[in-house]
Amino acid sequence: MCGLIGQDVQEVRETLLRLHDAPGFVGRGGRLLYVTPQIIAQVAFEHAWGRWAAHDPAGFLSRIPGELLDNFLERVKTIGSTEVRDTVAAYFRTWLNELMPDLLADANAVDRLMALAEANPEQVFPQISRLVRQATPAQLQASTGNYHGGWGPRRRLVWLCENYARFTEFFFDCEDILLRLALHETESNISNTK
Repeated sequence: MCGLIGQDVQEVRETLLRLHDAPGFVGRGGRLLYVTPQIIAQVAFEHAWGRWAAHDPAGFLSRIPGELLDNFLERVKTIGSTEVRDTVAAYFRTWLNELMPDLLADANAVDRLMALAEANPEQVFPQISRLVRQATPAQLQASTGNYHGGWGPRRRLVWLCENYARFTEFFFDCEDILLRLALHETESNISNTK
């Protein structure tokens, strides 16, 4: 988060710990810090949006990493103003519509796509299905299962579809995605086609 807003991590952590100890507006949960109560979170969100995002919403939204996106979207949904909600929705609608199949090999883009799918599956699963259908065999094979020792974009898409296939409204999109990925298997040691 500090990288997103251009702040020093240690300085932010020290400030948040002071806020935790003094007025109690910051809670601690293990190594994580969070804003409490809700009214403070709402005021802080509005202030943060005005300071770091309002002048260039598209630039700000494009830099949000996938691992923060789900929580950010939940904040927008629950405490964002109508203007902020509309701005964020329009940005991600445009982003989804402009996606090309080569993104399937980009781990960061797939993380973002997964966060959006979990936040709004009705809108996002048809887009993922479209991308996988339009992808060439070479583009599908470029989507690997491993990425720097962790799950790569392909394996994340498989996991997402396996979890959402149990819902009737997403079953056919998930089936299409999983079949196309299985036909262009890139991980013989896992082999979803067996």
